[in-house]
Parts: sequence; structure tokens; C-alpha cells
Amino acid sequence: MRILFCLIPKFSMLSLCTALEPLRIANRISGKELFDWSLCTETSDVRSSLGFSVPIREGLPPVKSRDIIIVCAGPSVERFRSQLLLEWLRKATMHGATVGGLFTGTHMLALAGLLEGKKVSILQEEHDRFQEKFSDVRVSVSPYSIDGKFLTASGGISAMDLMLALIAHHAGADLARNVCKHLMYKSPQPFQTFPKIHGREPADALHPKVQEVISLMANALDQPLNVKELADRADISPRQLQRFFKSDLSQSPLQYYLDLRLMHARDLLYQTSMSVREVSSACGFASQSTFSKRFRHRFGVSPMVLRKASALSADNKG
Repeated sequence: MRILFCLIPKFSMLSLCTALEPLRIANRISGKELFDWSLCTETSDVRSSLGFSVPIREGLPPVKSRDIIIVCAGPSVERFRSQLLLEWLRKATMHGATVGGLFTGTHMLALAGLLEGKKVSILQEEHDRFQEKFSDVRVSVSPYSIDGKFLTASGGISAMDLMLALIAHHAGADLARNVCKHLMYKSPQPFQTFPKIHGREPADALHPKVQEVISLMANALDQPLNVKELADRADISPRQLQRFFKSDLSQSPLQYYLDLRLMHARDLLYQTSMSVREVSSACGFASQSTFSKRFRHRFGVSPMVLRKASALSADNKG
């Protein structure tokens, strides 16, 4: 699998490194060149937001249908738009390539007109400005999003979560979990499902109906669907749905769905200033007390304690 990281001047070095390191470790653990990556840009020399210069030998290369392009950008990304870059991104999608954005790289995809109707993840503080400028794009609060052949991550370690999901898809969830251990990353996001990128499913792929239902769940965290609704939308019986989940994930659909909602709640408490009540509602809990009980059982700490700890950490960083 070839991944082209297109660097925009003042790109986020943190986003780039947290994307590359999981791929490097996956290759080392597996003993295979599962992932072949390279850096490209319009210019021969590009500096990160930290001021480090990165020499790059390759301009904007021809793209094949099996390639993945990830645009990595930083502050003031729109200053660095160019017709050459935008046209290159458009041609890549026309050829069937998968494209993505890290940090503000998503803005460049939107400027190229590629994200109409797509769900994307961007920095929280960019939500309002982005939505005002690109009203036809659906902005998600998730750290990363996969919508068809469009991959986006809000920045920082969310780039790592996106790459871990890619590793899980291409080489199996066991390898992705192994990479987490080597990175000492104890709180990865649940692996979202990818589209069929390379004309084949990974060796340990989930049943297509399970993948379809998980996608339905991920898009309805605030208003959870019941088992019958999930089964109806996937065009299978509730009994089949239960059997597929037990076989592939060793748990019921509702157990998986609850965990997905609680993981999302934890991320919102960590990464946003939303109140516990707002998080409870955003994750589909009608009762805040029920939410608190479930959350404490899952993570060993109440959402209120986590919210206070997260706010204290943010204050200390500021």
C-alpha cells in the first residue's frame, strides 16, 4: 500500500509524525513492507509550523487508483492553495485514489470541492468557520472520520488513530493493537471500518453486514437505533444480526453500540469544553444518571471527575 503525504507549508509536524510512526512500527513488527510511504509537495523544500525544513525530492507525482493521498497542513492553510495542487487532488479522486487530510489539510480537500456531503473531522475551534465556508460538508466531533474514500483527522494524536484504523483494515486488528502496545498508547479510538480500497478484504475482515451496521452505529451515536432498526437498515433479520456480531466480535450489537457511545463520550470530555449533560445527550443517553453509571462502570471514573481533570490539564497547558 502506497501512501503519499502531501506537505503544505507550515504543516503540523506532530500530525505528520503521529501518522508515520504507526506505519513504521507495523512494518517492523510484521517483518514486511506493508506500507510504503513518501513525502511530496509542490516545492523542493517545505517548512513545518515549528520552522523545521524538510527536503523533499518528489513534487506532485502521478497517482494510481490504489494510492492513498494524505494532505498534512497547518495554520493559514488557505494561503497556500494553488490551482496545481487542487487540480492534482481532483485528478487523484477521479482515478479512484483515496484522499485524506490531517489537521487543516481537510480545508484543502474542501477547497478542491471534494467533500460535498461528506463527514469530516477538523479541529474543534475550526468547526464554526469551516461550516460557514463549506456548508455542504458535514462536520463531525469525532477525532477522525472515514467516509467512503475520504479520510480526515482533526490533528495531533487523532492522526495516529486514523493510521491505526488503516493498519487494522489492511493487516488486521491484532497488528494494530500490537502497534498500540509498542507506542504505549493505552486509549486508542475504536477502529472505524474502511471501504474496500484494494479490491480485497483483509484476512480478518468483519462480515460485510457487521461493517455496515457498525457504520450505521457510528453515524447515529446521539440517537441510537435499536436492534430491529439496525437489522432493517442492513436488510437482515435481528437474529442474523445478533449471530454475526457474536461470531465476529464476541459480543451483542447493543454491547458494541454502548461501548462505541461511551468511547465517544470519553473523547468529548477529553477534547471539548462540553458539559457532562451535553456529552450525555450527544451520546444518546436520555438520563444523565444512567450515563454516569455506565461511564463509571466502563472507565472506572465518573464523567464529572474526568471533565474536571481534563479542564485542569488544559489550564496547566495554557
